[in-house]
Amino acid sequence: MKILHVNYSDINGGAAIACNRLHQALIKGKIDSWLLVNELSGDIEKTIGPNSSLEIAFAKLKKFLSIKLKKIMKANNIYKDSISFFKSNVYKKINNLNPDIINLHWICNEMIALEQLKKLNKPVVWTIVDMWPFVGAEHYSDDEMYYQSNKNPSNSKKKNFDINYWVWKRKIKSYKNNFFVVCISKWLAKKAKSSLLFKNNNIITIPCTIDSNEWKPINKYTAREILNLEKNKKYIVFSAYNGIDDYRKGFDLLLESLKKLKFSNKDLELIIIGKANNKLLLNSNIKFKLFEDHFFGNSIPLRLIYSASDLIAIPSRVEAFGQVALEAGCCEIPSVGFNNTGLEDVIDHQKNGYLANHLSVEDFTQGLDELLNDEKNNIYKKNIRSKIINNFSYDKVASQYLAAYKKLI
Repeated sequence: MKILHVNYSDINGGAAIACNRLHQALIKGKIDSWLLVNELSGDIEKTIGPNSSLEIAFAKLKKFLSIKLKKIMKANNIYKDSISFFKSNVYKKINNLNPDIINLHWICNEMIALEQLKKLNKPVVWTIVDMWPFVGAEHYSDDEMYYQSNKNPSNSKKKNFDINYWVWKRKIKSYKNNFFVVCISKWLAKKAKSSLLFKNNNIITIPCTIDSNEWKPINKYTAREILNLEKNKKYIVFSAYNGIDDYRKGFDLLLESLKKLKFSNKDLELIIIGKANNKLLLNSNIKFKLFEDHFFGNSIPLRLIYSASDLIAIPSRVEAFGQVALEAGCCEIPSVGFNNTGLEDVIDHQKNGYLANHLSVEDFTQGLDELLNDEKNNIYKKNIRSKIINNFSYDKVASQYLAAYKKLI
Protein backbone atom coordinates (compact mmCIF):
# COMPACT_ATOMS: atom_id res chain seq x y z
CA MET A 1 0.00 0.00 0.00
CA LYS A 2 1.46 3.34 -1.10
CA ILE A 3 0.45 6.43 0.89
CA LEU A 4 1.21 9.95 -0.32
CA HIS A 5 1.03 12.71 2.29
CA VAL A 6 0.59 16.23 0.93
CA ASN A 7 1.59 19.17 3.13
CA TYR A 8 2.91 22.63 2.31
CA SER A 9 6.15 22.24 4.30
CA ASP A 10 8.21 19.32 5.55
CA ILE A 11 9.24 20.75 8.95
CA ASN A 12 8.17 24.40 9.32
CA GLY A 13 5.09 24.82 11.50
CA GLY A 14 2.96 22.67 13.76
CA ALA A 15 1.06 21.00 10.92
CA ALA A 16 4.32 20.07 9.19
CA ILE A 17 5.71 18.57 12.39
CA ALA A 18 2.54 16.52 12.92
CA CYS A 19 2.51 15.34 9.30
CA ASN A 20 6.19 14.41 9.34
CA ARG A 21 5.78 12.42 12.56
CA LEU A 22 2.90 10.45 11.05
CA HIS A 23 5.01 9.85 7.93
CA GLN A 24 7.85 8.51 10.08
CA ALA A 25 5.46 6.37 12.13
CA LEU A 26 4.13 4.71 8.97
CA ILE A 27 7.62 4.10 7.60
CA LYS A 28 8.60 2.43 10.88
CA GLY A 29 5.47 0.32 10.53
CA LYS A 30 6.76 -0.91 7.13
CA ILE A 31 4.19 1.12 5.15
CA ASP A 32 5.26 2.65 1.81
CA SER A 33 4.75 6.25 2.92
CA TRP A 34 5.80 9.32 0.89
CA LEU A 35 5.62 13.05 1.59
CA LEU A 36 5.06 15.71 -1.09
CA VAL A 37 5.78 19.33 -0.11
CA ASN A 38 6.10 22.77 -1.67
CA GLU A 39 8.72 23.92 0.82
CA LEU A 40 11.61 21.53 1.37
CA SER A 41 13.85 22.52 4.29
CA GLY A 42 15.09 19.31 5.88
CA ASP A 43 16.51 15.96 4.87
CA ILE A 44 13.55 13.67 5.47
CA GLU A 45 13.31 10.16 4.13
CA LYS A 46 11.03 9.63 1.10
CA THR A 47 10.15 13.32 0.74
CA ILE A 48 9.52 14.98 -2.62
CA GLY A 49 9.95 18.74 -3.05
CA PRO A 50 9.91 21.16 -6.00
CA ASN A 51 11.60 19.84 -9.14
CA SER A 52 13.39 23.05 -10.14
CA SER A 53 14.34 26.58 -9.12
CA LEU A 54 11.62 27.80 -11.50
CA GLU A 55 9.00 25.82 -9.58
CA ILE A 56 10.27 27.30 -6.30
CA ALA A 57 10.13 30.81 -7.75
CA PHE A 58 6.59 30.24 -9.07
CA ALA A 59 5.42 29.06 -5.63
CA LYS A 60 6.87 32.19 -4.02
CA LEU A 61 5.22 34.38 -6.67
CA LYS A 62 1.82 32.86 -5.96
CA LYS A 63 2.21 33.54 -2.23
CA PHE A 64 3.15 37.15 -3.03
CA LEU A 65 0.20 37.61 -5.38
CA SER A 66 -2.12 36.00 -2.84
CA ILE A 67 -1.12 38.55 -0.20
CA LYS A 68 -1.73 41.40 -2.65
CA LEU A 69 -5.13 39.97 -3.57
CA LYS A 70 -6.13 39.51 0.07
CA LYS A 71 -5.15 43.11 0.73
CA ILE A 72 -7.46 44.27 -2.07
CA MET A 73 -10.22 42.06 -0.68
CA LYS A 74 -9.69 43.53 2.80
CA ALA A 75 -8.96 40.22 4.53
CA ASN A 76 -8.88 40.32 8.31
CA ASN A 77 -5.28 39.08 8.24
CA ILE A 78 -3.51 39.11 4.88
CA TYR A 79 -0.72 36.87 6.17
CA LYS A 80 -2.75 34.26 8.04
CA ASP A 81 -5.97 33.99 6.00
CA SER A 82 -5.84 31.47 3.14
CA ILE A 83 -7.74 31.69 -0.15
CA SER A 84 -6.14 28.83 -2.21
CA PHE A 85 -6.96 30.66 -5.43
CA PHE A 86 -3.97 30.31 -7.77
CA LYS A 87 -3.66 27.07 -9.73
CA SER A 88 -0.60 24.82 -9.67
CA ASN A 89 0.67 21.54 -11.12
CA VAL A 90 0.61 19.86 -7.69
CA TYR A 91 -2.48 17.80 -8.52
CA LYS A 92 -0.67 16.43 -11.61
CA LYS A 93 2.36 15.49 -9.50
CA ILE A 94 0.07 13.73 -7.04
CA ASN A 95 -1.72 11.77 -9.74
CA ASN A 96 1.52 10.89 -11.54
CA LEU A 97 2.96 9.41 -8.33
CA ASN A 98 0.00 7.02 -8.42
CA PRO A 99 -0.49 6.34 -4.69
CA ASP A 100 -3.18 4.05 -3.34
CA ILE A 101 -4.25 6.75 -0.87
CA ILE A 102 -3.76 10.52 -0.98
CA ASN A 103 -3.51 11.94 2.55
CA LEU A 104 -3.93 15.72 2.51
CA HIS A 105 -2.76 17.74 5.51
CA TRP A 106 -2.15 21.54 5.58
CA ILE A 107 -2.36 22.53 1.90
CA CYS A 108 -2.58 26.33 2.09
CA ASN A 109 -0.07 29.03 1.05
CA GLU A 110 -1.37 28.53 -2.51
CA MET A 111 -0.05 24.97 -2.72
CA ILE A 112 -3.13 23.91 -4.69
CA ALA A 113 -6.26 25.77 -5.79
CA LEU A 114 -9.55 24.70 -4.23
CA GLU A 115 -10.97 24.08 -7.69
CA GLN A 116 -8.23 21.53 -8.43
CA LEU A 117 -9.13 19.21 -5.55
CA LYS A 118 -11.76 17.58 -7.80
CA LYS A 119 -8.97 16.43 -10.11
CA LEU A 120 -7.34 14.11 -7.58
CA ASN A 121 -7.94 10.62 -8.95
CA LYS A 122 -7.42 8.38 -5.90
CA PRO A 123 -9.22 8.01 -2.53
CA VAL A 124 -8.51 11.04 -0.33
CA VAL A 125 -7.99 11.16 3.42
CA TRP A 126 -7.85 14.72 4.72
CA THR A 127 -6.14 15.12 8.08
CA ILE A 128 -7.39 18.49 9.31
CA VAL A 129 -5.34 20.32 11.92
CA ASP A 130 -7.46 23.47 12.16
CA MET A 131 -10.89 24.71 11.04
CA TRP A 132 -9.87 26.08 7.64
CA PRO A 133 -11.12 23.12 5.52
CA PHE A 134 -14.74 23.75 6.59
CA VAL A 135 -14.84 27.52 7.21
CA GLY A 136 -13.81 30.49 5.05
CA ALA A 137 -10.42 32.12 4.56
CA GLU A 138 -9.63 32.18 8.27
CA HIS A 139 -8.25 29.13 10.07
CA TYR A 140 -10.42 29.46 13.18
CA SER A 141 -13.95 30.84 13.29
CA ASP A 142 -17.23 30.49 15.16
CA ASP A 143 -19.28 32.27 12.49
CA GLU A 144 -22.71 30.60 12.41
CA MET A 145 -22.93 30.75 8.62
CA TYR A 146 -20.63 27.70 8.42
CA TYR A 147 -23.06 25.67 10.52
CA GLN A 148 -26.52 27.00 9.66
CA SER A 149 -27.71 27.26 6.07
CA ASN A 150 -29.96 30.22 6.82
CA LYS A 151 -27.08 32.30 8.14
CA ASN A 152 -25.02 33.94 5.41
CA PRO A 153 -24.22 37.41 4.09
CA SER A 154 -26.62 37.01 1.14
CA ASN A 155 -29.53 37.16 3.60
CA SER A 156 -28.35 40.40 5.14
CA LYS A 157 -28.01 43.99 4.02
CA LYS A 158 -24.24 43.69 3.98
CA LYS A 159 -22.92 45.15 0.73
CA ASN A 160 -19.15 44.91 1.20
CA PHE A 161 -17.26 42.01 -0.34
CA ASP A 162 -16.85 39.19 2.21
CA ILE A 163 -13.65 37.22 1.55
CA ASN A 164 -14.65 34.46 3.98
CA TYR A 165 -18.02 33.91 2.31
CA TRP A 166 -16.33 33.91 -1.10
CA VAL A 167 -13.80 31.21 -0.07
CA TRP A 168 -16.50 29.15 1.66
CA LYS A 169 -18.78 29.20 -1.42
CA ARG A 170 -15.84 28.08 -3.56
CA LYS A 171 -15.28 25.17 -1.20
CA ILE A 172 -18.93 24.16 -1.55
CA LYS A 173 -18.47 23.99 -5.33
CA SER A 174 -15.01 22.38 -5.22
CA TYR A 175 -15.45 19.56 -2.71
CA LYS A 176 -16.77 16.27 -4.03
CA ASN A 177 -17.95 15.39 -0.49
CA ASN A 178 -16.04 12.12 -0.64
CA PHE A 179 -13.13 13.11 1.59
CA PHE A 180 -12.50 10.74 4.46
CA VAL A 181 -11.87 13.29 7.21
CA VAL A 182 -9.47 12.67 10.09
CA CYS A 183 -9.57 15.23 12.91
CA ILE A 184 -6.67 15.45 15.32
CA SER A 185 -8.92 15.97 18.38
CA LYS A 186 -12.46 15.31 19.53
CA TRP A 187 -13.01 19.07 19.82
CA LEU A 188 -12.10 19.59 16.15
CA ALA A 189 -14.19 16.56 15.08
CA LYS A 190 -17.23 18.02 16.84
CA LYS A 191 -16.80 21.28 14.93
CA ALA A 192 -16.31 19.47 11.60
CA LYS A 193 -19.34 17.21 12.07
CA SER A 194 -21.61 20.17 12.74
CA SER A 195 -20.36 22.16 9.72
CA LEU A 196 -22.32 22.41 6.49
CA LEU A 197 -19.30 21.43 4.40
CA PHE A 198 -18.42 18.21 6.22
CA LYS A 199 -21.68 17.10 7.82
CA ASN A 200 -22.12 14.29 5.23
CA ASN A 201 -18.49 13.10 5.27
CA ASN A 202 -17.01 10.17 7.13
CA ILE A 203 -15.24 11.80 10.10
CA ILE A 204 -13.05 10.07 12.66
CA THR A 205 -10.61 11.25 15.33
CA ILE A 206 -6.97 10.14 15.30
CA PRO A 207 -4.54 12.17 17.41
CA CYS A 208 -1.11 13.48 16.54
CA THR A 209 1.72 11.10 17.34
CA ILE A 210 5.16 11.31 18.93
CA ASP A 211 8.15 8.99 19.23
CA SER A 212 8.40 8.31 22.97
CA ASN A 213 11.76 6.60 22.41
CA GLU A 214 13.18 9.89 21.13
CA TRP A 215 11.28 12.23 23.46
CA LYS A 216 12.47 11.32 26.96
CA PRO A 217 13.03 13.36 30.12
CA ILE A 218 16.46 14.71 31.00
CA ASN A 219 17.51 15.22 34.61
CA LYS A 220 16.06 18.58 35.64
CA TYR A 221 19.23 19.97 37.21
CA THR A 222 21.43 18.78 34.36
CA ALA A 223 19.11 20.54 31.90
CA ARG A 224 19.14 23.71 34.00
CA GLU A 225 22.91 23.72 34.18
CA ILE A 226 23.21 23.38 30.40
CA LEU A 227 20.67 26.21 29.87
CA ASN A 228 22.24 28.36 32.59
CA LEU A 229 19.05 28.40 34.67
CA GLU A 230 18.90 28.73 38.44
CA LYS A 231 18.74 25.47 40.37
CA ASN A 232 16.03 26.33 42.91
CA LYS A 233 13.62 28.51 40.91
CA LYS A 234 10.29 27.46 39.46
CA TYR A 235 10.07 27.72 35.68
CA ILE A 236 6.89 27.92 33.59
CA VAL A 237 7.11 27.46 29.80
CA PHE A 238 4.93 29.26 27.26
CA SER A 239 5.44 28.34 23.60
CA ALA A 240 3.79 29.84 20.51
CA TYR A 241 4.94 29.50 16.90
CA ASN A 242 3.65 33.00 16.00
CA GLY A 243 4.84 34.56 19.26
CA ILE A 244 3.10 36.13 22.23
CA ASP A 245 1.18 38.58 20.03
CA ASP A 246 -1.01 35.74 18.74
CA TYR A 247 -4.37 36.50 20.39
CA ARG A 248 -5.58 32.92 19.96
CA LYS A 249 -2.71 31.64 22.12
CA GLY A 250 -3.89 33.72 25.09
CA PHE A 251 -0.63 35.14 26.41
CA ASP A 252 -2.55 38.06 27.89
CA LEU A 253 -4.59 35.58 29.94
CA LEU A 254 -1.39 33.98 31.22
CA LEU A 255 -0.06 37.35 32.36
CA GLU A 256 -3.27 37.97 34.29
CA SER A 257 -2.93 34.56 35.93
CA LEU A 258 0.69 35.12 36.91
CA LYS A 259 -0.30 38.31 38.74
CA LYS A 260 -2.83 36.34 40.82
CA LEU A 261 -0.54 33.46 41.79
CA LYS A 262 -0.18 32.52 45.45
CA PHE A 263 3.37 31.45 44.62
CA SER A 264 5.89 34.26 45.02
CA ASN A 265 6.96 35.85 41.73
CA LYS A 266 10.48 36.36 43.03
CA ASP A 267 10.96 32.58 43.01
CA LEU A 268 9.36 32.18 39.57
CA GLU A 269 10.53 32.76 36.01
CA LEU A 270 8.76 32.42 32.67
CA ILE A 271 10.45 30.68 29.73
CA ILE A 272 9.10 31.87 26.38
CA ILE A 273 9.64 29.93 23.16
CA GLY A 274 8.82 32.13 20.15
CA LYS A 275 8.74 35.83 19.35
CA ALA A 276 8.31 38.32 22.20
CA ASN A 277 7.86 41.97 21.29
CA ASN A 278 4.66 42.43 23.25
CA LYS A 279 4.35 45.56 25.42
CA LEU A 280 2.26 43.51 27.86
CA LEU A 281 5.35 41.50 28.68
CA LEU A 282 7.83 44.36 28.72
CA ASN A 283 5.62 46.42 31.04
CA SER A 284 5.02 43.55 33.46
CA ASN A 285 7.13 42.64 36.44
CA ILE A 286 7.45 39.04 35.30
CA LYS A 287 10.99 37.75 34.97
CA PHE A 288 11.47 35.83 31.75
CA LYS A 289 14.00 34.04 29.58
CA LEU A 290 13.42 34.09 25.82
CA PHE A 291 14.19 31.46 23.18
CA GLU A 292 13.20 33.18 19.92
CA ASP A 293 13.82 30.05 17.86
CA HIS A 294 10.71 27.82 17.88
CA PHE A 295 12.91 24.79 16.96
CA PHE A 296 10.34 23.15 14.62
CA GLY A 297 9.89 20.06 16.77
CA ASN A 298 13.63 19.49 17.19
CA SER A 299 13.81 17.20 20.22
CA ILE A 300 17.37 18.13 21.25
CA PRO A 301 16.78 21.74 22.44
CA LEU A 302 13.12 21.22 23.31
CA ARG A 303 13.77 18.25 25.58
CA LEU A 304 16.26 20.40 27.48
CA ILE A 305 13.83 23.30 27.88
CA TYR A 306 10.89 21.11 28.87
CA SER A 307 12.94 18.99 31.28
CA ALA A 308 14.35 22.09 32.96
CA SER A 309 10.87 23.46 33.62
CA ASP A 310 8.21 22.64 36.20
CA LEU A 311 5.13 22.99 34.04
CA ILE A 312 3.78 24.15 30.67
CA ALA A 313 1.20 26.95 30.46
CA ILE A 314 -1.14 26.68 27.44
CA PRO A 315 -3.74 29.47 27.85
CA SER A 316 -5.04 29.17 24.25
CA ARG A 317 -8.51 30.51 23.66
CA VAL A 318 -8.76 27.99 20.81
CA GLU A 319 -6.46 25.00 20.42
CA ALA A 320 -7.01 22.20 17.90
CA PHE A 321 -4.78 19.72 19.70
CA GLY A 322 -1.73 20.83 21.72
CA GLN A 323 1.54 19.38 20.46
CA VAL A 324 3.47 21.31 23.11
CA ALA A 325 1.55 19.44 25.82
CA LEU A 326 2.34 16.19 23.99
CA GLU A 327 6.08 16.90 23.68
CA ALA A 328 6.45 18.20 27.22
CA GLY A 329 4.34 15.35 28.62
CA CYS A 330 6.68 12.85 26.98
CA CYS A 331 9.42 14.57 28.99
CA GLU A 332 7.31 14.13 32.16
CA ILE A 333 6.30 17.79 32.37
CA PRO A 334 2.56 18.40 32.97
CA SER A 335 0.50 21.21 31.44
CA VAL A 336 -2.23 23.66 32.41
CA GLY A 337 -4.76 24.53 29.71
CA PHE A 338 -8.44 25.26 29.15
CA ASN A 339 -11.23 22.77 28.65
CA ASN A 340 -13.41 22.99 25.54
CA THR A 341 -10.24 22.78 23.40
CA GLY A 342 -8.23 20.00 21.81
CA LEU A 343 -6.14 19.82 24.99
CA GLU A 344 -8.89 17.67 26.52
CA ASP A 345 -7.52 14.72 24.51
CA VAL A 346 -4.06 15.03 26.06
CA ILE A 347 -4.75 16.27 29.61
CA ASP A 348 -6.86 14.37 32.13
CA HIS A 349 -7.95 16.97 34.68
CA GLN A 350 -6.12 16.66 38.01
CA LYS A 351 -4.68 13.28 36.99
CA ASN A 352 -1.83 14.29 34.71
CA GLY A 353 -2.39 18.04 34.38
CA TYR A 354 -5.00 20.72 34.90
CA LEU A 355 -7.88 21.79 32.63
CA ALA A 356 -9.30 25.12 33.75
CA ASN A 357 -12.82 26.24 32.94
CA HIS A 358 -12.73 27.81 29.50
CA LEU A 359 -11.23 31.34 29.60
CA SER A 360 -11.44 31.52 33.41
CA VAL A 361 -8.29 33.33 34.55
CA GLU A 362 -9.08 32.47 38.17
CA ASP A 363 -9.30 28.74 37.46
CA PHE A 364 -6.20 28.86 35.25
CA THR A 365 -4.37 30.49 38.16
CA GLN A 366 -5.59 27.67 40.40
CA GLY A 367 -4.09 25.22 37.93
CA LEU A 368 -0.73 26.98 37.94
CA ASP A 369 -0.67 27.01 41.74
CA GLU A 370 -1.56 23.32 41.83
CA LEU A 371 1.20 22.29 39.43
CA LEU A 372 3.74 24.46 41.25
CA ASN A 373 3.10 22.24 44.26
CA ASP A 374 5.87 19.63 44.26
CA GLU A 375 3.70 16.82 45.59
CA LYS A 376 0.99 17.26 42.94
CA ASN A 377 3.54 17.85 40.22
CA ASN A 378 5.37 14.60 40.95
CA ILE A 379 2.13 12.63 40.62
CA TYR A 380 1.09 14.33 37.39
CA LYS A 381 4.49 14.04 35.69
CA LYS A 382 4.53 10.25 36.01
CA ASN A 383 0.93 9.91 34.81
CA ILE A 384 1.32 12.14 31.74
CA ARG A 385 4.18 10.19 30.14
CA SER A 386 2.32 6.94 30.74
CA LYS A 387 -0.80 8.35 29.05
CA ILE A 388 1.18 9.50 26.02
CA ILE A 389 2.98 6.18 25.55
CA ASN A 390 -0.35 4.32 25.73
CA ASN A 391 -2.33 6.64 23.45
CA PHE A 392 -0.04 8.65 21.15
CA SER A 393 2.84 6.32 20.29
CA TYR A 394 3.95 5.69 16.69
CA ASP A 395 2.56 2.13 16.78
CA LYS A 396 -0.82 3.18 18.18
CA VAL A 397 -1.47 6.05 15.77
CA ALA A 398 -0.03 4.32 12.70
CA SER A 399 -2.35 1.33 13.26
CA GLN A 400 -5.38 3.64 13.41
CA TYR A 401 -4.43 5.30 10.12
CA LEU A 402 -3.74 1.93 8.51
CA ALA A 403 -7.22 0.75 9.48
CA ALA A 404 -8.73 3.87 7.89
CA TYR A 405 -6.67 3.43 4.70
CA LYS A 406 -7.76 -0.20 4.35
CA LYS A 407 -11.42 0.76 4.67
CA LEU A 408 -11.04 3.24 1.80
CA ILE A 409 -9.23 0.80 -0.48
